[in-house]
Amino acid sequence: MADNPILAKVTDSDPDRPDPEKAPWSLVLTGWAIAIGVTLLQFVLMALVDGVAEARFDRVIAREQPLLWWSEDSLAYAPFVIITLPFFALILWAHGMSRYGRDKPWPPLWRKRLLIGGGAAIVAASGFVLLFGGQAGGLAFEDGAAWFRNGRVVDRRPWSAAISLLAGCSTYKNGRNNTGELRPSFSYEVFFGNRSARMSLGGAPSPEWLRLMTPIDAQLRAAGVRRRGVIKEECLQMLAEPGMSAGDLRTLIAP
Repeated sequence: MADNPILAKVTDSDPDRPDPEKAPWSLVLTGWAIAIGVTLLQFVLMALVDGVAEARFDRVIAREQPLLWWSEDSLAYAPFVIITLPFFALILWAHGMSRYGRDKPWPPLWRKRLLIGGGAAIVAASGFVLLFGGQAGGLAFEDGAAWFRNGRVVDRRPWSAAISLLAGCSTYKNGRNNTGELRPSFSYEVFFGNRSARMSLGGAPSPEWLRLMTPIDAQLRAAGVRRRGVIKEECLQMLAEPGMSAGDLRTLIAP
């Protein structure tokens, strides 16, 4: 009976039999566990690196004693993103998971090499961010601006070296399709060619900010720095508070 070709055909096509060309579910689930674990590990490392960057930022401020300071956009975490996405996909693929479902897994030696290589890449990315990425920002002093990266000041320029100033006050509506509450938007940014000083700190000014900026603005005017920007009275009135009138703000940012 065992030699019966019809019986053999039925047995070979039995859907309950595991397909030798496809990874077992245990291996697929192992791949998912590793991929998720590696991703969580990268988030932990990013948090640790960010903590180190914040500590460096605080040390720079304590050492330099600036009047104002700001953070700058950085691609420091790009290596983590570049590594995470393909590594996540490769781990699943290596353990027999593809976009079409279960597939043939990689040989054990290849999977081992992938994990070792991915781990080395994560460590290298962490080291790169700590040594070369880090947090970048700027410092404002009475006589000029400075920029730092990784806890070191990398450039200093006097206010008289500024090329232009973008200062303005406008309004916008928040919410979906600009149908929400009307809010003010204030900006004061000094440009030095390939660098800029974000003096508005990304938010609304305060009486203390106005007091610190007044002598700096006077130096920019004395140096004849070109000024531009849109000023709306409605915005100035919304930002006004005790110790900082709309007229004070208008005088500061006026062309």
